[in-house]
Amino acid sequence: MVDGFGMPAHLRIKHTRYTYLVGNLLDLGPSGVEVPQVEEAQTVEEGVAYFYYPQKGIRSWGGGARREVGAHGDRLEYATWWNDYGLLWMQLESIPAVTNVAHLVRPGVDCVSFGPMDLSFSIEAHPHHPFQSVDDCVQHVCDQLKDSDVRVCFRNYIPEDRDKYGSMGVTVFLESPVV
Repeated sequence: MVDGFGMPAHLRIKHTRYTYLVGNLLDLGPSGVEVPQVEEAQTVEEGVAYFYYPQKGIRSWGGGARREVGAHGDRLEYATWWNDYGLLWMQLESIPAVTNVAHLVRPGVDCVSFGPMDLSFSIEAHPHHPFQSVDDCVQHVCDQLKDSDVRVCFRNYIPEDRDKYGSMGVTVFLESPVV
């Protein structure tokens, strides 16, 4: 349905354990996938592998509902288009993920995003860690990724805060209702 409106759809999978299903979920039409609660390089490697078609990944061919499947000629042309078009996001929701972000990103990861509520739980569980606020975590990630092609996304609950996060290095904002 979304393809009929010419609109891209972004899907956040339900759990990190389902990363191996990324390709199957993309066969249903989303333009991008966000993997939640990423803490291990293995999760990122699995996400990249199943997100991209060969020779960049191992995603299998299939699904008639894939984004723009009929608009890009043969199998190889479509795979090349998708490998340049699709957006793969990893969500950082813990102190370990934030601390190790430089080891989590790799070619194929387009963006990292924050789960500020779960990240807040993790901050509270690490009372002696140098990062004691979501803003500390955002700043660290932006600093670590400033020379990379990986974008940093923040769920912007307060529109007036855009300038603050933009000055930290955030380049993608998701608008959300105040929770």
